Amino acid sequence: MLEVERETTDLLKAADCTVPAVLGTDPENGLVILEDVGSYTLDDVIQTCAPVERCRIATRALGAFVKIQNLLADCGLCSTITAPDTDAESVRA
Repeated sequence: MLEVERETTDLLKAADCTVPAVLGTDPENGLVILEDVGSYTLDDVIQTCAPVERCRIATRALGAFVKIQNLLADCGLCSTITAPDTDAESVRA
């Protein structure tokens, strides 16, 4: 499964999606070591910012999710980079 994560991350980076860098993997223990991207989650930020900023952040996040979903659904590697028991049609839905 670690190869799936690396392949997906590489695909997203190539499409200019913001993703944490994969610093390493430990296949024996099933670990992917990712770059630290900060202490705050999207939910933390949304809960504490002004309504106008909340709208701007939510709009950007939704745009990023749509871009990622379309990229994964449309790529030729979709069957190898979707989660087990998931297919391209369920990603598009």
